Amino acid sequence: MEYVNRWSVTSVWVAAVVLAWFAPAPNPHSVSNLALALVGGPILLIGAATLWETSRPAPSFGQLRAVADARPVAAPRRRP
Repeated sequence: MEYVNRWSVTSVWVAAVVLAWFAPAPNPHSVSNLALALVGGPILLIGAATLWETSRPAPSFGQLRAVADARPVAAPRRRP
C-alpha cells in the first residue's frame, strides 16, 4: 500500500471510465456522461483523500524524533 496514493487511484479511475466508455452496451453513453465521469470522479477522489489526511491527528514530537533517529540506522551502509 506504500505506492498507492491519490494520483494512482485517480489514474485507475480514469482508465476504468475509458474502458466503460468502449464497453458494448444496448444504450450508448453520451459524451456529457463521459466528461462528467472523467472530471467528477477524480475531483471527488482527491477531495476525499485530502479530507482524510486533514482529519488525521498530527504526529507528536516523540514520534517525529523516533522517525528522525531511525533514518540513519536504516540507511544502507556502503562497502569499499
